[in-house]
Amino acid sequence: MPEKSAAEAMKFESTFNALISSDFIVYKLGGFVNDNHAQLTEVSTNRAVMRLGKAGLLPFWGKTDDRKPVEIEVVFGSSTKKSNGNRRQTSSQVEIATRITPLGWIKQPEVFQQRAGRVFRLLKDYFAAE
Repeated sequence: MPEKSAAEAMKFESTFNALISSDFIVYKLGGFVNDNHAQLTEVSTNRAVMRLGKAGLLPFWGKTDDRKPVEIEVVFGSSTKKSNGNRRQTSSQVEIATRITPLGWIKQPEVFQQRAGRVFRLLKDYFAAE
C-alpha cells in the first residue's frame, strides 16, 4: 500500500476546459513549446507528450525550475459548443487532460507537486482556460 501512495505522489493529473476551437490548439501548444523551450517527444491527433526542463550531469533535481525536468502528457478531448444563456453567442470548448511526471531522481513528493502545479497553471494560461 505505501508503494502505491508513493507512486501517486509522483504523478500530477488534472483537466481543464480551453475556450478555443480545436483548430487553434496546435498554435497554442506550439507557443507553449517555443516560449518554454520544451521538447515534443510524441505527437498524435489527440495527444502530445513533451519534456520541460533539463537534467544536469547527474539525474537529481536542481534548485531552479529549469533544472527540475518533467514530462507532460496532454490529451485533447472533442470540441463542444457552449451557449451563453439567452444570447445567440456560442463559444467552442475543448477538454484537455494533463498528466505530469518527474524526470530524474527526486526524494520529496511535495517539491514535485509544487513544480507540477506551476507547470499546470502555465499550460492552462496558454490555452486561456477556465
